[in-house]
Amino acid sequence: KTERRAQVAEEEEEDVDMEDAGPGAAEEGAGDGGKAARAGRAGKDGKEGKAGAKGRPKRVTQDGARKGEGAKPRIQARANLQFPVHRFAKSLRKGGYAKRLGAGAAVYLTAVVEYLTAEILELAGNAAKDAKKNRIIPRHIQLA
Repeated sequence: KTERRAQVAEEEEEDVDMEDAGPGAAEEGAGDGGKAARAGRAGKDGKEGKAGAKGRPKRVTQDGARKGEGAKPRIQARANLQFPVHRFAKSLRKGGYAKRLGAGAAVYLTAVVEYLTAEILELAGNAAKDAKKNRIIPRHIQLA
């Protein structure tokens, strides 16, 4: 119990230090001593404490670009795609369809597959809506 009390006392000292650091540090925690920022919750301004809180890897920003100096964005972010271009490129290379593979081939294939998927899902969603269902089932995809 005494170790826990010492740990709590240290955390309270850190909270006081954060408040004394300046006006920006006190606003970070939105009046809760900075606990929300440390816990990864959104503060007063809506910013998140952790990069990976939304299911993204820690080194990737929200728009799909990598963090760091001079890091260029991912191919799928530049092409404005949701599907993984790298996986399609890997499959094309491993499939042995050609000896050489152009840089745009995987991007083009990814865009085509993403477009077809979006169209089918839209039609399946309409079929589910017609059946007064909230979820798409295989029957709705078949009807699409």
